[in-house]
Amino acid sequence: MKRNASFVLIMALLASFFRLYFVSASAANATAPNIEVLIQGTDQAPSTDKIAECGPYNNVIELWHYSGGYWGYKNLKITDKSLGNNLLNPDALANALNEEIIFEIDINTDLYEKLIDSKDIKVFCSTTLPGKTLNDLFYGKPSIAVRNKKIYVSAKPKFHFYKGRLLYQDLIQDGELNVKIPIADPEYGNNLYAIWKRTSKVDWGGAGGYFDKNNPYAHAPEDSYKIAPSQIKNDSGHLISGFELKSKNIVRKSEDSSVGYYTFKNGGAVGIQFYYPIKFDFYSDKTESDISANFSLIPSSVKENEQVLAGIIIKSTFEEKVENLHFKWDIINKATNTPITTSFEGHALVREGHITEILPNGEVMLYTKFQMPNADVGIRFEINKDGLNPKETRLDNNILDATIKVVLPTPPEIGQFDLNYNILSKKVKYPVSEYDITAQLYLPRGNWYNNATGSLGVTNGTTDLLRNFVDTNNPYVDEDSTRIVRNPIINATIQRSDFGDKPIEGVWLPWSDPWTPKTRQGIVTYSGSVSRRYEYTEYCNSKCSGHYRQGTTSASFPSGSNIQNVRTFIYNGMPTIKPKIYDNKIDFNNTNSEQKNMYWTSEPYKYNVIRWMCHEDENGGLYNWTKVNGQYQRTFTQQNSAIIKWSTASTMKNDYYESRAAAKIGEQAKGKYDKAIFATDKTFKSLDYPIRSGYYFNPTGTYTFTVETVTYKPTQADTKEHKDLVNSAINAFRYESDLMYINKDKKAVNLQGELLPKNGNSFKRKAASLTAQDPTGVDGVVLLNVLDRTDSQSRYSKKVEEIYHTETSDGITHEYWKAILEG
Repeated sequence: MKRNASFVLIMALLASFFRLYFVSASAANATAPNIEVLIQGTDQAPSTDKIAECGPYNNVIELWHYSGGYWGYKNLKITDKSLGNNLLNPDALANALNEEIIFEIDINTDLYEKLIDSKDIKVFCSTTLPGKTLNDLFYGKPSIAVRNKKIYVSAKPKFHFYKGRLLYQDLIQDGELNVKIPIADPEYGNNLYAIWKRTSKVDWGGAGGYFDKNNPYAHAPEDSYKIAPSQIKNDSGHLISGFELKSKNIVRKSEDSSVGYYTFKNGGAVGIQFYYPIKFDFYSDKTESDISANFSLIPSSVKENEQVLAGIIIKSTFEEKVENLHFKWDIINKATNTPITTSFEGHALVREGHITEILPNGEVMLYTKFQMPNADVGIRFEINKDGLNPKETRLDNNILDATIKVVLPTPPEIGQFDLNYNILSKKVKYPVSEYDITAQLYLPRGNWYNNATGSLGVTNGTTDLLRNFVDTNNPYVDEDSTRIVRNPIINATIQRSDFGDKPIEGVWLPWSDPWTPKTRQGIVTYSGSVSRRYEYTEYCNSKCSGHYRQGTTSASFPSGSNIQNVRTFIYNGMPTIKPKIYDNKIDFNNTNSEQKNMYWTSEPYKYNVIRWMCHEDENGGLYNWTKVNGQYQRTFTQQNSAIIKWSTASTMKNDYYESRAAAKIGEQAKGKYDKAIFATDKTFKSLDYPIRSGYYFNPTGTYTFTVETVTYKPTQADTKEHKDLVNSAINAFRYESDLMYINKDKKAVNLQGELLPKNGNSFKRKAASLTAQDPTGVDGVVLLNVLDRTDSQSRYSKKVEEIYHTETSDGITHEYWKAILEG
């Protein structure tokens, strides 16, 4: 049975190892095994069984013509002169080249062994060019050899030019070309062009050519980004305007570009590439019936304690039924070399240790299950070990050996993040592991069929702590690799509110020790696996052209965890702050002191407070500063003070001094007695104030005082403390005397007009005083006046100074406020 899938797969595999050489014709003559070459167009494919096929290989030969008058290929120069200046003869160019190409093709082990085991092989070479045969591509018959796990194919190529009557000269719009440049036959290849910047000597790389034999004047399709000869404007190589081309994978405008830099006129900057797609079918009569064992499912690695499932397919290419086929499993812990407890499953015809029967060209499946220990596991499988039942000559494919690697869990990785006292949230970014997290695949046999696929899963185990969780640098696995490495990066946000402290919402977490943070663990786990299919070709019997087979292997990433200790420092203030003790006293508090300093604690005022909190980015930068209400009010107090100073502007002694002095010397002039009339009698000289009979003696004198207070208030209005002190000072002034006066009714009274009782021929003395509250004396005369300041200004003045504060994060607050705050 022929399968196209096998053909395509081998083609895809081998094409990736293709290399092209020009060597002498004898380079690949040594062949093993013996190979007979048949070619399409001359020979017919053999009627014997096909054992393998591979290809096609899209081989290309590229030549360039230079304005210096020669073709260039690698290090070879073929001058126009050597071609008789006839560039339109493809055979002449091929003969001048005079070299064979060798295709050196890497092949997989199964195909190589298949070919080597078949001592005599016929290979049928063909091309996939529509309507063409191998005779159209090469001169003569290619030679083929198999050695060193490679196929070597040697052949001399043919070149094909467009045979129509039109040339480049006919297709360009303007100018004369000095060289007849050949146009490639589009069935075999196409022209190439070296593109330069039109306005300066700048090489922009090569561009592909387009040519339609049925319409030579046709332009290249717009989406092809190629150049047709009819799109070359003139012999300078300038292109017509209005289309786009691509060189070095860059799309360029035609009006900015040219073919060469003024070399096109002499045939420069034009090349040709020819295609040689070939494929091979191998035939042999010498195949033998065989029993083979292959893993259909075998893990490369498995995590410790996970269940392992391995599968084996047993194939028979015998034309008759095979019965009672014996097999054996050996599954051991490679660290201890001891058997592992397993369970076995399989086809209904499978019994312990033997297969009841396999139908002609049939197959059966066997499976084993076990739990992965903490060491590598060796699996050895043998079937028909001695090759006697049934009898077969090839026994190497009756034995399977494989090792399943254990993937041990990695120790947890520990880290730490801190939320300082003023941080509301913190963005974090960290690797889930400091090391590569690797899954290693091993190819059981054959070749890989497709990319490895799978994923490393990263799981947030604390979604109520690691918010906005995203893992990056961890794409889904889909790559052509056997060693899969992932290094996920965690991006998340840690929020103070997830610790129960929500000051921005007015919820303050009571936390007894602000020096000890509240700690939670942010846990991230990771685990995963990858799988990859592989391919191989199996031949069932002498009439089989080969069967395409696939198997699957898998590998585990090590599982692990990342634990971040998140520490949040919490402090929402003390309920109360021990107040500062201010003075409550009076300095210089004695009778003779002319100044008294008073101190007392100001009234307490309650104030709300705020704290500035912010957010922190992953680099430690602070942003989005936010005003947050404090938990407790604070009380403002300060040291109130007052200074009271007394002074005497004039005393009674001073006021009566002149009159008294005049009386002592018996002076009679009235002008000397302006305030009181004193007796001039010598007998009264020793008395202080001897008032002449019939005259009043009035108290006199001027006394001043100042009161300066410093008080702290939440208002700019006058302060009651100051007024109270002033009034108290005023009310403290008192003048007292027990002199007797005669009022207007000729009665004896004291200073305040109170009648005095008689005492014999005289009257009893009775003291009286004058105060600000009661300033009137005899006959209702006001004897004590409280006046404003002598400069006629108000007795009061005040200076207001704000105890400044700020509600901005970068402002300045007075030290008195700071004294009642924390932090």
